[in-house]
Amino acid sequence: TDPDNAADFINTMVDDGPESTAAFDYESNMLKPDSKHFQVVCCSICWEGANTIAFPWTGAVIPAMERFLQSKIKKIASNMKFEDRVTRRLFGFGVRKWFHDTMQGAHVLDCRRGITSVKFQAFVRLGMHSYNRHIEQFLKAKGTNLRR
Repeated sequence: TDPDNAADFINTMVDDGPESTAAFDYESNMLKPDSKHFQVVCCSICWEGANTIAFPWTGAVIPAMERFLQSKIKKIASNMKFEDRVTRRLFGFGVRKWFHDTMQGAHVLDCRRGITSVKFQAFVRLGMHSYNRHIEQFLKAKGTNLRR
């Protein structure tokens, strides 16, 4: 929860691992980054499948993330078009070195509708039951599909 500690981790990751791989995920207040009310609330990064951090989107992590997003580290996301659109909105450039989209990978394995989400794949592949049932009512706004 400390932006300075998270920034230190991100900067070390960028300095130490230009040929490494990392997955990242933005969490925001809306599904689409086009509104003037759009905000990134927090972000997470998993580096080489071994070290994972989650942090609030404030302070020193923002320039550290800018370095990460422009680095040679191979990037993974689920539904990477969202992360790319958000990055373009926040920084004015796209993500460098896209490597894999887990949602597209799920489509390759089985292209039926409704089974490529992280939630579904976590259950099918890892046996992890719904992790957000207790907050699901707060993830949708009344009358719009833009807010989470």
